[in-house]
Amino acid sequence: MRLASTAFPTPASRITDILATGYLVVAFYFILQLNKGNATRRICYLKAGGAGVLLGLTITTSMLPFFMGVVSVLYFLLLRRWQLLPVFLVGLFAGLLPLFVYDAISFGNAFLLPNVAGSGIFADTFFHLDPRNFGDKLLFYASRVAAYVPVFASACWGCRIIRAG
Repeated sequence: MRLASTAFPTPASRITDILATGYLVVAFYFILQLNKGNATRRICYLKAGGAGVLLGLTITTSMLPFFMGVVSVLYFLLLRRWQLLPVFLVGLFAGLLPLFVYDAISFGNAFLLPNVAGSGIFADTFFHLDPRNFGDKLLFYASRVAAYVPVFASACWGCRIIRAG
């Protein structure tokens, strides 16, 4: 039970997004620190494992920063620190483990996410290849950008001019 009023609202979705953002920022910081060559081998292993755990917890907490997590993993791979990869992957699995356990208990399948399980009610909350859905979303978001962010067109034009010059 949440204790809140209109003065102090506490929506659960905002709390999870804040936690996921914090996990993601610290994980990316650990990955950035791996690029520096002045740390001991033990510290590098701890940072790689910690980054993996935090990236896993990011996805466990909220699916919204999923693609930013993918970018973080790609950056880790671009560092080519292959000796740290097993520790990173074990940490990533450890961070995802609570999500797998929850999904296995709740839905009978560790890889079935809640928004996919409830797709009969709301089918637009997860990525799926549906041309009609894609077209509808593309038109909706393009119209909102045109209506509410008119500076976007001038920014695109300015980027074109800078690129040409």
